[in-house]
Amino acid sequence: MNQFAVPEGSPGGTRHVEMFSLLSHWESIFVVGDSNYFSGGAIETDDARFRIIKTRSKGKSPLRRALGWVEFSAKAIIECFDGRRVDIVYASSPHLLAPVAGWVVAKFKRARLIVEIRDLWPESFVALGAIRRGGITYRALRILEKWIYRRADWIVGVSERWRPYFEENAPGKGYSSIPNGTDVTAFDAAVPYEGVIGSGHEATSGLKFVFAGSHGPKDGLDLLLDVVADFPDDVFVLIGDGTDKAKITARVESERLTNVLLLPPVTKSELPRYLKLMDVGLHLVSDWDVFKKGMSPNKLHDYLGSGLPVVSNAEGEPHVILNESGAGFGVAPLEIASGLRLMKELAAEERAAMGKRGRSWMLENRSRTIVAKTLEDLLNTVAGKPSRG
Repeated sequence: MNQFAVPEGSPGGTRHVEMFSLLSHWESIFVVGDSNYFSGGAIETDDARFRIIKTRSKGKSPLRRALGWVEFSAKAIIECFDGRRVDIVYASSPHLLAPVAGWVVAKFKRARLIVEIRDLWPESFVALGAIRRGGITYRALRILEKWIYRRADWIVGVSERWRPYFEENAPGKGYSSIPNGTDVTAFDAAVPYEGVIGSGHEATSGLKFVFAGSHGPKDGLDLLLDVVADFPDDVFVLIGDGTDKAKITARVESERLTNVLLLPPVTKSELPRYLKLMDVGLHLVSDWDVFKKGMSPNKLHDYLGSGLPVVSNAEGEPHVILNESGAGFGVAPLEIASGLRLMKELAAEERAAMGKRGRSWMLENRSRTIVAKTLEDLLNTVAGKPSRG
């Protein structure tokens, strides 16, 4: 149960369908919303496992979004009031009403409840400046957060660095980290698209840096735009959409950042063909304290899987991954320019060797099959079934 999950082949959150599709001994039903949060388009699929919940409350204003969450959660409960036998309800944030709906369904089905947290609430709202720490809304969300944790049979996060947070806020509950992964083999067979960069943006002597992902307040693109003018020989390709896309576009135009190319979002299956054209992946976040508690480095996995060396300003797990793999440079949140310079100083052969090390690390640690195996073991544990190895 996740309002923002999408079918395979769609831009956006394919995490769940990718993981659950690889399970050997479990059948899955996906209860999702009818709008792709990433692209804004309607969700359409022939996949019979999907139950698409239609919501009238849509929009990017806080009120419209909150109403959409309420509407989805209520309708999702109704959708699940049927005769299907269910062993486990797996309810995923980012918004906390999905786990509330999951709890209702789990009670009705006499099923176990796994709550997956992919953003730390209400800490993420504080970082956005939407609420004040200690205020009424903050306290109400903290009460809801802890209420959900008490009723979960198990909690899943996307970062091992979150474990202390849940040990403090959900004492006695089992916790598992199930990070995002990627299909490394998909990058091997990808054929690069021609003409994506275009004659007006071809680098004459520099590198092609790529950022592929959400364009929102948390994604650090303003920090990147602050420094791109210092690298006039390089091209910066930004692929994606989000609440800040219009603002980013306006800034690129007003500041005449001619070495920045803005592209629309692409599907997971198309992304490898774009990344094959690039020299370096950019894994960026805004300078928010909440990211120092841990995060799931989605974009980082795609870059490593594609064999790109990476510059990341996200402290914590992303830096650990880059250090372990030897696949790039981790810099402080406000030191993106330093990372770009370090990458430019390397010979092409050294960057290629970095990319190969990153791909090998992904195969050994974060391939989709490894992530799915972790999930299957967890489901067996929560359901009381023996692990099938």
